[in-house]
Amino acid sequence: MQQKLIKVIAMLLTTTILYANSAAVVSYAADNFLSAKALENQGTSTTNENVEFDVYYDGGKHTVSADVNAEDTKLNIALKVKKAGYLKDAVVDFSDTNFKIAKTEESDNIQAVDAENKKISFNQINNGENVTETINIALDKKDEISEDMFDRDNTIKFTGTYVNAKGEEVAVKKDIVVHTSWTASTAKAKLDYEITKYIPYSANNVSKLITQGKITSYVENSVLPIKNTNIEVNAPKINNKYPETVTVVANSTNATNGDANGDNFSKNNWSYDSTTGKITITVNNNAVNGKIQWAKNTADEFIVTYIYSSDVYEAVKDSVTRVTYDASSSMNLYVKSGVNKVSAHVDGYEDQTKKIGDIVEFTSNATQSISKGYIYNNKNAADENKKETEYVAQYTAHVSYADVIDAIVLKQDVDKFVTANGSEQSTTVGGVNYAYNKTLAISKQEFNKVFGENGEITILNEAGTTLATINKDTEVKDNKIVVNLVPFNTNSITIKTSKPQAEGNVIFEITKALAKNIEYSTSQLKSFTQIKTQVTGTAKNSDIDIVSTESTKNVDLTEPTQKASITTSNNRLSTIVKNENVEIKVTLENDSADDTMYTNPKIKITFPENIETINVKDCKVYFDDELEIDEDSIMFYENGDGTKTLELKLKGTQTKYNNVAAKGATVVLTTDITLNTLTPTTNTQITAEITNGDSTVTNVATDVKYIAPSGVVTTNSMTGYNGDEKIEVINGESQKALIPTKAEQKEVTYTMNVINNYENTLDHVVVLGRTPFKDNKDVSTSLSLGSNITMPLASGITVTGVDASKVTIYYSENGEATTDLSNSQNGWTTSVTDYTKIKSYMIVLNEDYAMNGGDTFTFTYKATLPANLDYDQEVYENYGVFFNNNKTSGTITDKAIATKIGFTTGSIAKLDAKLISTIGEGASVKSGEILEYELTINNTGVVDAENTTVEIKLPPELSFIPQDGDDYTYKVPEDEEYDESRYEELLNLPENEVIDLTKYENLISELQQYEDNDVDSEVLKINLGKITANSTLKKTLKFRAQSDETKKVELKATVGYSDMISVETNTVSNIIEKVYFDTQIGSKYKSLKEGETYSFQIALRSSQYNYEFENESVDNSRKNTVVTITLPDELEYDSIKLTRFNEDTFEEDDITSTANVKVSGRKVTVKVGDVDGERGKTLIINTKVGKLANEVYKKEVTITSNIKADNTETENIDDISVTINKPGINVTQASNIPEGTTISAGEDFVYTFTIQNLSDIYLNDVEFTDALPTEVTFKYLEIVYEDGTIDSSFDINSDGSINTKFYLSAGQKVTINVHVVANSIENDTEISNKAKFTHEDIGEVETNSVSHTVKHFEKTDVNVDPDDNHKETRKVIGTVWVDANKDGVKDANEQRVSGVKVLLLNNNTSNIAMDSNNEQCITTTGTDGSYMFNNVPQGKYSVIFFYDSANYSPTTYKKSGVSDEQNSDAIDKTVNYEGKDQIAAVTEEIVLADTNQFNIDLGIVEDAKFDLKLDKVVQAITVNNGKNTKEHVYNSKLAKLDFESKYANTSSMVVEYKFTITNEGGIAGYVKKLADYLPEELKFNSELNKDWYEGKDGVIYNASLANTIINPGESKEVTLILTKNMNGDDDFGLINNSAEIYETSNDYGALDIDSTPGNKATNEDDYSTANVLTSVKTGDVVIYTTLIITIITIVGVGIYMIKKKVLI
Repeated sequence: MQQKLIKVIAMLLTTTILYANSAAVVSYAADNFLSAKALENQGTSTTNENVEFDVYYDGGKHTVSADVNAEDTKLNIALKVKKAGYLKDAVVDFSDTNFKIAKTEESDNIQAVDAENKKISFNQINNGENVTETINIALDKKDEISEDMFDRDNTIKFTGTYVNAKGEEVAVKKDIVVHTSWTASTAKAKLDYEITKYIPYSANNVSKLITQGKITSYVENSVLPIKNTNIEVNAPKINNKYPETVTVVANSTNATNGDANGDNFSKNNWSYDSTTGKITITVNNNAVNGKIQWAKNTADEFIVTYIYSSDVYEAVKDSVTRVTYDASSSMNLYVKSGVNKVSAHVDGYEDQTKKIGDIVEFTSNATQSISKGYIYNNKNAADENKKETEYVAQYTAHVSYADVIDAIVLKQDVDKFVTANGSEQSTTVGGVNYAYNKTLAISKQEFNKVFGENGEITILNEAGTTLATINKDTEVKDNKIVVNLVPFNTNSITIKTSKPQAEGNVIFEITKALAKNIEYSTSQLKSFTQIKTQVTGTAKNSDIDIVSTESTKNVDLTEPTQKASITTSNNRLSTIVKNENVEIKVTLENDSADDTMYTNPKIKITFPENIETINVKDCKVYFDDELEIDEDSIMFYENGDGTKTLELKLKGTQTKYNNVAAKGATVVLTTDITLNTLTPTTNTQITAEITNGDSTVTNVATDVKYIAPSGVVTTNSMTGYNGDEKIEVINGESQKALIPTKAEQKEVTYTMNVINNYENTLDHVVVLGRTPFKDNKDVSTSLSLGSNITMPLASGITVTGVDASKVTIYYSENGEATTDLSNSQNGWTTSVTDYTKIKSYMIVLNEDYAMNGGDTFTFTYKATLPANLDYDQEVYENYGVFFNNNKTSGTITDKAIATKIGFTTGSIAKLDAKLISTIGEGASVKSGEILEYELTINNTGVVDAENTTVEIKLPPELSFIPQDGDDYTYKVPEDEEYDESRYEELLNLPENEVIDLTKYENLISELQQYEDNDVDSEVLKINLGKITANSTLKKTLKFRAQSDETKKVELKATVGYSDMISVETNTVSNIIEKVYFDTQIGSKYKSLKEGETYSFQIALRSSQYNYEFENESVDNSRKNTVVTITLPDELEYDSIKLTRFNEDTFEEDDITSTANVKVSGRKVTVKVGDVDGERGKTLIINTKVGKLANEVYKKEVTITSNIKADNTETENIDDISVTINKPGINVTQASNIPEGTTISAGEDFVYTFTIQNLSDIYLNDVEFTDALPTEVTFKYLEIVYEDGTIDSSFDINSDGSINTKFYLSAGQKVTINVHVVANSIENDTEISNKAKFTHEDIGEVETNSVSHTVKHFEKTDVNVDPDDNHKETRKVIGTVWVDANKDGVKDANEQRVSGVKVLLLNNNTSNIAMDSNNEQCITTTGTDGSYMFNNVPQGKYSVIFFYDSANYSPTTYKKSGVSDEQNSDAIDKTVNYEGKDQIAAVTEEIVLADTNQFNIDLGIVEDAKFDLKLDKVVQAITVNNGKNTKEHVYNSKLAKLDFESKYANTSSMVVEYKFTITNEGGIAGYVKKLADYLPEELKFNSELNKDWYEGKDGVIYNASLANTIINPGESKEVTLILTKNMNGDDDFGLINNSAEIYETSNDYGALDIDSTPGNKATNEDDYSTANVLTSVKTGDVVIYTTLIITIITIVGVGIYMIKKKVLI
């Protein structure tokens, strides 16, 4: 049974699979489109049940048929969020459709429309919102379109992120298919026929009648692309006979298939039935890779040639012949419905009485005009700077009947100059060609079509000598055959062809040039207006010229014109700060022949009004070595209209044309520009007038924009408090003027400006202000302004800038009055009797008055600054502007609060100081040791302590040890200063007289006391500089303690600043203990080598002498003295020597035998016996220097020692150090050509060896040996020492290696440059070089190897230049780096920039340079920032760097004092590349000649960016359930909160949001306004949020940070409190609250780099969301009960099933 069941299942599965597959195949075969039913039943559900999406046409339909020319077909996009959560990052993608987005309406729901990529991004959609947006679509009419463009199912993709009720982010998506058919209600075929030839022909016994017609076919207005074109022509019967033969040639099939020249039209596209006279022409527009062609406003053109027999010829040759035409066209169009097939018919006749046209038509064409710029300049230029002027002559042979033509001959005449009156002058004079042929080009396809594969064309000179032959073997490139005629220097050629094999057109394109040297005078050249080109075309039948036609075409000669341009490096000028380093570039354009060259030009740059100062820091000329700035000519003056003009002159005459990247000589002015701070945001221009030496004037301009702070700008200023001094603030941080204390009373003038810098209008404008009085408050926040004195008003308020009839001014004595005129408590009045009592004012503009963008009004008043003010007194004023802001998105109630401004008398620093001994209070040091103290000074005040000093009265036992940087002096103690006048009588007593001194006893005693004190004490004064407010300074003080006896010393310090205050420290006590020994240690050795002997000596003496006193002998010798020495590991004890000074012989006696030595490890103990204070003893210790560790070549070691005797403490002896050296060098090899690079034969390059002495040992005769690769030849070497000395001596060893010797001083670095040249070799060969260094103390050291590849040499590899054959090619190499420290130097540790596109411009051709392989010189920098152009022909070039100019700028160009290897070589220019103007860095001209060009580098510096980011979190939620209150702290983006079910309907919550604004950029800025898009679930209370206000649009705003600067890296925080009452189940769920930075400002006018304020773009970093998720908690008992019941049920059901199904 089981087996049968398995079989049945298998059969069913097989059937199901087969059916499913066959059904799919049948469905696909039936139709690729969804059925109408399927289209309308797609549904709106997405991958999440709470999000719905649909796209539909009018009427809710998903299919439409629209006219191809319609631009207003409506398509609706519907998005809906149902129950909970919200949708963000929603994108609707139309990229896979057969239409384009033609129009979208502005909407708050749409974030961005990317029409190019056909995508629409939506702003956040909250739950309950049903958003529908309508767009207009139109057919996307490109020249190449998809085959199914006119009828297809379009899949529209929706993606987004849904945040559900739990706060979880879920990806959602859905595809909707809409069917779109494009039809044409009218389409019309056009068909024209023109009889172009009627030729009765008879020659060499051949007689024929030839007629020809031109057929033109197209769809009128190109309304639809053509699928295929079919044309039927009834050949005309003449003499009742059809043509013998017919040929059809297509000049173009562009209308049908985009083939503009008919190149792909062949005999397969047409047929002729001679029996019926039917000609059928067929052209198809077949899809290629699914694409078809749709060229607009063009036509197919066919030439039909009819050849009639000799009978017909004889019948009609002398009579009138009627030539009929009859043609019909049928075109199938690429459209499924509507008009998809069109046709046309044309017929008629002409009676021919005479010949029309020729069997071969010859026409010529030429360049329309060329400029005479090069021609004129060649008169003055050096030979290497002269340029040819090229033009093109085009000769066309239209072959109508190939059978009777044996050859075509085109004979070119010598071109002639033509004057205005028609006279002619030859371009060949005396055998010298002023014009000559450079190249001849012909299409390979045309050649094969007309002359056949075996055809031939011969080019001959005037003498008939063959110059070149074109045949099937001639090289073809880009489907063209090009013959170089330059070597032949011919002004006239003859082109002779073989017999044509078919009818068709052949075009010969001749490039000609006017030579560099034309001997006509300048006046003659000026008289020439044209160049006449002439050609004679001949068609030959045997020796008969059956056609001979002369064709002339003139080339206009135009005069060059004067051109210039002006640009700025910064076109957004701040009104707030100085605009530093603004580069103004005036380019005198001379990059083409139609440009005039400049001679001694004068430049006048005029700056628009409102610019206050222009500081020109630098002025240079780039891209020109013939013009220089006349430094004496620079002048600056102001004009009567408020503008300013800078004038300068250049000296010199240009004779060299520039390249297209540089455009011309570029005058770069580096300036600092300061604007009037009250200037509104304005568009204006900087203009330049350039006057050439011939008085020709050119005027140019560049747009600049003045950027004032955004929004409503409020300014505050004060004058009158200190002469002409003025303090002004425009937004930003508050400012205050410092005024002296105890000063006189002053009358101060306050001036305020209100500027509308919105682009929209403001109305209902009210200014509310507080005068400067004690305890006044901010008009917006009601917070104290910090005033503690009052400045009474001294005048009323004056308003200017607004018609007086539109303004009402109110005053109030209420310091907290609001704008409510109806509230009597505000006390507003327009009549004032005593202004000194006024505390508030209000300026009201009439309701019907609107401030337009840029409008300003000013108001002023005066107030009295009281006299005799003391420190710490200040006073401020404040005002705000309240208004309706009529933004395009709607009107909001808005405000702008001015920055407060005021006065302060300043504060004084508050100092306290403490002194501690680092060894501790009361601790002891030995005499001779250092006593160290730490002085701590705290400034707890709010101002800096300037010029702080510390004074210390030094006891005689301490001497100050200054540290590096100490600024100190000594002075006499103030209480002991010597007053000479007090002792004048005593000091001037007469000599040689007996004087009673008793009356002078007191003065004598006083003078003696002063002298004693002067010896014993002095005052040390140390200048400490500034101690900033609220900071601590710590200073370490060191003193040498010196005392013969143990003694207590006390020290304290006095700290003061600016002679204002002083404070004393505590007193610190320490003990100086007497010492028993006087020791000195030393050695004559400072540096040693391994294995040498090192000796040092210690002089030993008692600190006290032996003496006799009152017949008693005192012995101060130190008994049984022991010296202990500790040696480092690198020194081994060898021996000692002990000596004592002999007073009789004055020599040292050797007393070593009296010493006793004990060595234990590194410790050496020497018993030296007794040591006295008179002669002492000297201990000499001898050691052996050991080995240093591997890789260690230099090490400083230290020896420590101490001394002790009977009844003394152990005393330390000073340490002694010595440096041990081991000879060693470090060597590296590099090359000026990067390793791995291919090197050409004959190319010079350098191996560079760097040798570093690793020790202090002088190394003489270091030997260098390099056995160079055999593929290079040695040229010379240089030994470069650090002092710049160069030694070029060398020897060649017998094995061919090079050899030299040099020296290395201690630590010195030497560089050896080995110059070589690559040899010519037969095969590409990799070479590697390695050298060795030898020294007797070091041995042999081998370098690293450096490898290159030498390219094999072939003559065909060299670049062939007509003017200089067989030139070697060269390299251009460089690096792009980030100049992080902006010093213009390429430092080793600075970042290299990869991925920068670099191209090489050929300055001779103004095209991208081509290397010797005919490849364009375009590359990108590698990971190391380097680039290289290889195999570059010699010539003149510029390097162009397309770097990230949006975020970077070039560093200083070729900074003075920086080497070529480390500087930057390019400046910014606007370059047209790939069809658009781009900012790129361009080098000046580099010349590739004998050597390569290295280090053509670009350094870039990162531009300062403005970037503010917003983060919003739920900081805390406080819940009140009616019984208690509890705070929940979150500080997260999602806050989850459960309510107990029994309190669910009676609870309320207070949600506190925290906004963090972070400056992630490099420019400080302000958040003028924050916007919180208040969700409907939460309520706003202004009493809880003093800094927030609600607009008419329901959005709440915060301007509390408008005047708070946010510096780079800083963050500022703002809080918002919202509330909600929980009233039922519907009140629970996800509450989404979004916020955005609504307005920003910065002093530089910079835009935020990654966000646009106030645009509701959810994907920008100035937009942030925080969510609150609320739910009802049902209780643990219910949960557990339910769980138990569920488990019991599951178990019971399980038991039942087991019994029933298993056991039974």
